[in-house]
Order: sequence, then C-alpha cells, then structure tokens
Amino acid sequence: MNGSDVMSKLFKNHGKPAVFFDDQDLGSILYRSEQRSGSPTPAEVLSYWLQGRDLMPGMERALASVIPGKIKLVLDLGKGKEASDLLKKSVDSTDNGMIKKIRSLIGLWDINLVLNPDSSQANFDAIKELVEQCKDRLDEETKKRWDRVYKQKNVIERKSLSGQALSDKARTGFPDFGLMFDLKGENGFRLRSQAFDKFAEGDFSGAEIIYRKMIEMNFELPGTLCHLARVQLLMHQEKEAFDTVDRAWKSETRALHYVIPRILFLKIFLSILDGVSFKAWTDRLNTYFNGDSDLMQWDIRIVIEAYRERLQREHYNFLFVLADVISGNEKSAALEQFEFWPKQKGRLTSDADASF
Repeated sequence: MNGSDVMSKLFKNHGKPAVFFDDQDLGSILYRSEQRSGSPTPAEVLSYWLQGRDLMPGMERALASVIPGKIKLVLDLGKGKEASDLLKKSVDSTDNGMIKKIRSLIGLWDINLVLNPDSSQANFDAIKELVEQCKDRLDEETKKRWDRVYKQKNVIERKSLSGQALSDKARTGFPDFGLMFDLKGENGFRLRSQAFDKFAEGDFSGAEIIYRKMIEMNFELPGTLCHLARVQLLMHQEKEAFDTVDRAWKSETRALHYVIPRILFLKIFLSILDGVSFKAWTDRLNTYFNGDSDLMQWDIRIVIEAYRERLQREHYNFLFVLADVISGNEKSAALEQFEFWPKQKGRLTSDADASF
C-alpha cells in the first residue's frame, strides 16, 4: 500500500482529511505517479496539485475541501499563497454552502497566522459571523475546528494585552506547536523532512543532530522526542533513549493525539528491555484504543528487529503486532492473542503505578 492509498483509506474510514505523515518521504512515498481509472480521490487531487500538475475541470472544488485539513503540509511545501487564493475562491463561490465556506475561512486563518498575521483578524471576524448564522447546523468536525480557532485567538489576545511578544506571529499558527521557524528562519517542517532523509539512509547520528535542533526549537516536542528515541535505540544508546522517552511522557499533555501510542509503545519496549513490568503501559494503551484513537504510519519495526537477539520470542511477536496496531495497519483486537494484553477493556492504572 503506497502513501496515496493510505491517505485514501483514511478518507474513507474517518470521513476527514488524513493528517500529515511525519514519518514518510513526501517525494517518493506520499504521492503516487500513476493515475487510477475512475475519479481521483480528494487525496489524489491534493497530491497532483502539490506536485505542480494541472488539475482537470472540477478538481479545484475537491482540492479546496481538503486543503483546510492539510495546512501544515501545504505550508511546508511552499504552497501557502496558492492555497490562500484557492480558499478565497471557495469562500466567494455561490455554489458552496455555509459549512464549506466556514472551513475554507478557517484554512485561511491558519495560513495567514504564518504568512500574513495582519489579515488574521478579518478572517476571524468572517468565521465568527458565519458560525453565528448557522451555529445550529454545524457538524461536529466544523465545531472542533471553530473551537480551536477561538482558543487560538484568545491566546494571541492575552499575549498582546500582557505585553508578551509573540516573537514572530508565525509561531502561533498551530496550538502548542513550538517554533515553526527559529531565529535564523530555519523551518521546523523542513528539518523534520531532512531528519527523515537521514533516517532512511541509515545515518542515525545525522538524524539525531537534526532532531536535537528541533527540540531546541520546541518543535512538536513530544513527537520529535519519539523520533529521537528511535534513532538513539538504533545506535544502542539505551540510557539516552530512556531519558528521552521519559521526557516525552512528561510532555504527553501537549502531544498530538497520534503521538500518544508512540510514547506508550516506547515505554513498553524499554520496560521489556529492562526486564520490568509493563502492565501499566499496556493498560493505558488499551484505554487509548478504546477511546477516540488516532493512528499514523510509523516505522518502529526497524528498532524491534535491531534488538531481536535480546527479546524473548513472545515479546518479539507481541511488539511486532503492536507496531502494526499503532501504525494503523492492524486492529487492536489483534493484540488479544497475547497474554500481555489486558483482557478487560478500558482498565486504567493509577499515575503512581505508571512510572519506571
């Protein structure tokens, strides 16, 4: 299954745009080069556009519907201005309903927080006006997006009233996202892509250097710490990885939702290596899967394979299935064959139990 197929699957399964794949090569994995027969999916339309390919008539509407859920990716690839123009057309179109106009305006808000902060107030006012007009007809996803914008606006205003510098308004574009750009203008997204390239080449020490720079920027800290722990384990720096994962867990409340199972996987993995009980972490992960879970592709199998000689057979098999589950390739029910997995769903241990 290639990257575009994964995106299409997420669209069908969740009815919403797929989140940015932070562990895949955008150039060769995320996008397919061949076109399937029949109408392209919204994910495929997005991929054609990001590659600079001409869109067929009617594709712009599909593209405008998916862009608001892919702002980080659009900005990372330097397509912010084009996306902004497309979303403005969507807002002005008489063919679009109120919900689509609201989502398009929210996409403009996100883009302008990075590229043109002075325009964000006008975007906010327009969103608020439309929300007021149809608040009883908003679907849950649109409500979530509006709530997020409303909270961001309050944070920006509080900082402004208290005299706190936003230190570059571009940095407030996504909640608790860290610095999208450092003082030298280094792009956090681009650094992550560079780190992936190093990882894919087997240059783990090179990837480590980049991840540490991202950590200094506080860029997506919990997720970046998971990436750092992975390369540390591949270099057999287990003590360092232990400290890194502990730091990731302490910042768990700031983690993007799909990062939480990664942290818990690493807790389980290190517990197994250390020969201590990992029940508290499987209980927590089981509770996560029984809730509103969010999963994303992540290559952690390479780490399991690197430690094969140190793992008991049942632990090795369990970790491989668990790796597939947290990447969304398997249902969590696949874990029930293992004695390590909680048989009673939804159990949660106390915070006191869930520590090394």
